[in-house]
Amino acid sequence: MNSRVKVVLKDTKEICDRLPQQLKKAKSGDEKAVHKFRVSIKKLRAICKIISALREQEFETPSTLKKIFKAAGGVREIQLRQHMLSRHRKRFGQAIASIVADDEREMIKSVERLKAAVGKFKISEHKKFSAKILSHIKESFEREAVLKYLLLEIGYMDSWLSQQLDNSRDVHKLRIEMKSWYYGLQYSGVIALTPHQIKLYLSYWDPVQELIGQWHDQQVFLDQVREELRKKKKPHDKDIQHSLAGIEKQAQKKTSDLLARIQHARKVWKSVLAEIRETIWKMNVDIYVPVARDKSRMQLRNTKRRAPLKASGK
Repeated sequence: MNSRVKVVLKDTKEICDRLPQQLKKAKSGDEKAVHKFRVSIKKLRAICKIISALREQEFETPSTLKKIFKAAGGVREIQLRQHMLSRHRKRFGQAIASIVADDEREMIKSVERLKAAVGKFKISEHKKFSAKILSHIKESFEREAVLKYLLLEIGYMDSWLSQQLDNSRDVHKLRIEMKSWYYGLQYSGVIALTPHQIKLYLSYWDPVQELIGQWHDQQVFLDQVREELRKKKKPHDKDIQHSLAGIEKQAQKKTSDLLARIQHARKVWKSVLAEIRETIWKMNVDIYVPVARDKSRMQLRNTKRRAPLKASGK
């Protein structure tokens, strides 16, 4: 077996082995435990996505894990909002009091939903999934196929970065795609790149993740403040309305600034993708010299593709 495939197998096995313990800690709503569990699932999803493309057959994480992941996402979303609210508590305590109270009530419900979802997790089913994903990696992670997959993914991500991204919906979609790309590169990249190169390219992506993550948190907070403003229509709410309007203005400016930085950074990210593509071609010259720029031959049949953003026409 190829030594690089062994790296993917080892990492995947460790993720699967850690998962039951992570669930035990996460079901209480512990912030760090919830985050670690969600990262583990994102990695497994990235591996399943690669396997699906290579086998030309859909392979996904079990429905139980999907439901737990969704429930954990609800808890995580509230935790992020609470962090945002805490920054304004000292200056605008009264104005955000009802938001804080609503979030505390919602957190109790979200943790209960998470506990209920975790309660349906069965170790026997998890062991079957673990054995199956490891078996698929052994069978499917053939060098040429993985390289073709990686080049297709580079082209796909490049198509996203070529769009205007001038509204919150499109940036949110990009955020989801970049998460998938980030974790996918860790595993498909092992076949095509050296450990140093993977580390270098992921280090370029880390600030990208951070930047879009900040934008997402700010956007969620902004929507929450606007919803609260909509509710405060009575005359005696005038002071609270004024305070909320101040918070909204700050949040709007922060969101706009982050969006501008995301737009500016797109060119840098595109150049990184081009560098990865060229590196793959150079390191795997025996496979790609004849077809390096013949896109029609770099295809995997029956692979489900998510449509990239449509050009805005600007």
